[in-house]
Amino acid sequence: MVVNDHTDDPRSDSMKIQMAEHFDELEYEYREDPHTDAEVVHEDDQVIVVADHTGHELAEWASDFNMTHEDRDAFWKWNYDVARDLTDHDWVAVDPVVFDKPETTMTDKSADNDSTETNDDVPTVNGVELDSGVGVAHACRYLDDSYNVGNIDVRSSEDLVTIQSPESHFGHMEALLAAQKQGHISIQLIAAGTNRDGDQCLNIELVGDSTETNDSTPTVSGVELDSVVGVANAFAYSDDPCNVNNIAVRESEDLLIIQSRGACFGHMGALMQAQKQGHISIQLITAGTNHNGDPCLTIGLSQATDNVRQTLVDFCVEKLT
Repeated sequence: MVVNDHTDDPRSDSMKIQMAEHFDELEYEYREDPHTDAEVVHEDDQVIVVADHTGHELAEWASDFNMTHEDRDAFWKWNYDVARDLTDHDWVAVDPVVFDKPETTMTDKSADNDSTETNDDVPTVNGVELDSGVGVAHACRYLDDSYNVGNIDVRSSEDLVTIQSPESHFGHMEALLAAQKQGHISIQLIAAGTNRDGDQCLNIELVGDSTETNDSTPTVSGVELDSVVGVANAFAYSDDPCNVNNIAVRESEDLLIIQSRGACFGHMGALMQAQKQGHISIQLITAGTNHNGDPCLTIGLSQATDNVRQTLVDFCVEKLT
């Protein structure tokens, strides 16, 4: 049996994480629930292969991440290729869905934290380089299609591009963050909201970035955001603690999770600057609701080493007890 090395995986890192989280949340249904039309048919130290008897799940994932027809074809083909390499299951009447294990997904990205390595390739979406605000508008113009509940608009007077994601996450957020880190664009706002169907979405505003750079490490409450521990400490002793609804460590993925109290996060600009300078790596930004039912943002910061993770765990235990 061929060992799959995932080298042709068409999914973004954000999609891998979202899929791994989805399986983790619904693991019982996939493994044990007799009423679920899906079953685990293979598992190793990297991936879990599920046989989906409904034939809907691959289409739903492709839709959630706004895949083009070309991307959908590549996504379908990759799932079938991996499943056939790893299993002897009959895939004639069912669809395979390949999930990364959360710890594998995050380990693959461990070098992102506090790394001086850079990737100079301009990130692309739908084959278009995100080298400016205009590039983003052109790459994401599919959001204006009538079938799409998302939206994209350009305010020429302000050189401002506004994006409304179709879902609670934006499938191309990883590419936007990479373009921000390289200095091609400047993300001005990320806020939780609702789309025209009343579902949770992200509202994003960005402009083409200037060539000016600021090498000073951003701070919050006098604490430098030079690592995920720095972020945790900064918000632990923030002068404005009401801005943070909750901060915790998702130990299965080594993520520092911040939940904002409102639809916006007041220190998002500082996090973006720390990301741009390579001190931290933002892994996910999704819209949700806090314990009061109000819109909020959930922000996940990059995997830490074992020592850093223990520091974060200790910090969260102290703060939340």
